[in-house]
Amino acid sequence: MSRNMNLRRNWPVALLAAVVLAGLLIGLGPTRIIAYISNPGTTGTQASSRTSYTIQNPIDLFDDTQMHSIEMLINEQDYDLMLETYRQTGEKDYFRTDVVIDGVIVRDVGVRLKGNSLLRSALGVRWGGFRPGEDRAAEAWQRPADGQAPAFPEGADGQPPGNRQTQPERGFAEGENARFLPQAGAGDGEVARQGRIGTLAAVTGSTKIPLLIKFDKYIDGQTYQGLQAIAIRTYGASYDEAMLAEPVTNAVARQAGLPAARTCYTSFTVDGKPPALYVVSEVIDSAYLQANAAHPGGVLFKAEVGSTMEYTDDNPSSYTGDFSQETRKNDADMSHLIEFLRFIGQADDARFASELPSWLDVDTFALYLAVNNLLVNRDSIAGMNNNYYLYLDETDQRFIIFLWDTNESLGQLVGGGSAEYDLYYARTDTELGRGGFGGGMFGGENRLVARFLANPEYRALYESKLIAVYRVAFLDKALETSVAQVSSVIEALPDDSELVDIGVYNQAVQAVRTFIAQRQAYLASAELLAEVE
Repeated sequence: MSRNMNLRRNWPVALLAAVVLAGLLIGLGPTRIIAYISNPGTTGTQASSRTSYTIQNPIDLFDDTQMHSIEMLINEQDYDLMLETYRQTGEKDYFRTDVVIDGVIVRDVGVRLKGNSLLRSALGVRWGGFRPGEDRAAEAWQRPADGQAPAFPEGADGQPPGNRQTQPERGFAEGENARFLPQAGAGDGEVARQGRIGTLAAVTGSTKIPLLIKFDKYIDGQTYQGLQAIAIRTYGASYDEAMLAEPVTNAVARQAGLPAARTCYTSFTVDGKPPALYVVSEVIDSAYLQANAAHPGGVLFKAEVGSTMEYTDDNPSSYTGDFSQETRKNDADMSHLIEFLRFIGQADDARFASELPSWLDVDTFALYLAVNNLLVNRDSIAGMNNNYYLYLDETDQRFIIFLWDTNESLGQLVGGGSAEYDLYYARTDTELGRGGFGGGMFGGENRLVARFLANPEYRALYESKLIAVYRVAFLDKALETSVAQVSSVIEALPDDSELVDIGVYNQAVQAVRTFIAQRQAYLASAELLAEVE
């Protein structure tokens, strides 16, 4: 009797649960959903009583030997609003959603757009900012629908001034910032080149939107496998079916002893739409520092495009366009960073040589430069003055540089002749202008890099790192091995998989292998490396 009474009293709850379950089955189809378990524990780089809820999954997200799956269950209206907000204002607002990662559902995460050049191109926003009331080129673009690339109206192509190029139907004209693309009628291993930076994927007619998923945005302390956030990443400024640059570069960097974000391939879909191939990457944040910094809990700064590390004055607002503070925002400031910039700019050569190690982990800095220059990652501190983090270790009172965003590595950004990229490269506006950006757009050469390489002692340290990384990457075949390992995940897909165009993918892989061979041939002829075994 009491059992029946309980059933009658609780039938609304049971009915609601049945309706929710039925809705999930209808909406998600065959997707395997696993309820997650919230495991209380303590985390934090500072003393904290905050409770952390780590969502577990038997599938390690960064097991890069398998294809992962991520579905974002955001409703279409919110997704459209997220894109339109950026088009109109340049703001990357967070939206609340659920995601399913390798069959495990994670509730109430924050998602926002991520990136710069690719994001602008993908959404039809021209370079130059989002000025209120401006008759922007973005308004002349056709709005993308279901991943289709927008059209290119005359004079409104979203590219930097002086960098416009009309897209042909198939293949692309030779350009200094070329990218490898399949060409209609090309044989195995043959490639055509895409033109300037900012052009979209006319070959496939599709565009991928880079995103950031933040697990603790709306639920304080929520993490997924200990991660506070992940980046859903694509190719660089222009189309690349294989997206090998970042996984391969980061894997080789780690083998050479330089911390680098873990990555993996994933199929990614939004609200049940057809999936596409993306790369998942760790994010440089406090969770990353816990795993990669000797003394986590310090202050992390992210360099913005054009951060040449020039000292201006002691006013923090003078550097808001150069660096953003990512951790300890409420109890730390930019004062030590500004003092470091003043030292770089004003110390004489003798003082710079003797005191730099008290300001900077020079060993890691030399290794960072060697990895980027050997693997031709011009989208870095020595090229476009971006995609690096400076971390202030408050125990040692020194900065350490962290590698980030290498999807333009392996010559992807430089184009013709990139295999002969100078090992001692320190960019200038004139040199970068030849690539179509225009002089001054990214600020000039990096002050720290220039002074570091001009000093005989630090130049010798840098050269020792070049030799060490060259052995790992080229002589020990770490590059070739990583390309084979990453591409094997695609090779293992079922024959009927529509995740990638396998012919286009294989040509993109071959282009990377060709570049590696050309780069090794050039390096073997360099005086520093000619006798290295």
